[in-house]
Amino acid sequence: MRNNKGFSTLELIVSFVLISFIAIAMFRAVLMLNDRLFYHQNAYQITVLIGSMSNTIQQDLLNNLDNQLTTNIVSCGTDCYEIKFKDNSKRKIKIDRNLKLIQYGDYIEKLPTDFSFSEDGISLGFAQHDEVETTGVYNSIFSLKIPIVSDIYDEEYAIDIVYAYYDDTL
Repeated sequence: MRNNKGFSTLELIVSFVLISFIAIAMFRAVLMLNDRLFYHQNAYQITVLIGSMSNTIQQDLLNNLDNQLTTNIVSCGTDCYEIKFKDNSKRKIKIDRNLKLIQYGDYIEKLPTDFSFSEDGISLGFAQHDEVETTGVYNSIFSLKIPIVSDIYDEEYAIDIVYAYYDDTL
């Protein structure tokens, strides 16, 4: 009489191969989820940075309605501009490509590790419409754009602000 209480060699090999396929599939799924998590963490970090910097600049513009902007923008170096208000107060906006820093006034933020500033640099501009006859109607537009790119993913982000205001000097 034969003792058939154990597994045959063939059954053990088949079981091992099936378990290996399942383990490889699970490992691939975990790697894919890890990549997605990394991507979303980076997107979250840059979104928070853009939001906080945009909020700081917009709050400053809104708080300075009485000290409205002038069209006086002075370059203070590479990727550095000084914005002057009518009350002679100033705000400096600049980026440091080496340290990955962005500064507006006293507020400074550092870009997340896998991001850098685009080669385009800071774009500042004014548009004015001097044919508006009604006092109090916005006749000027201030625009600011600071492009940011992901070093890992082929994606572009930007701090992009457009601010409409009334300029009584027109």
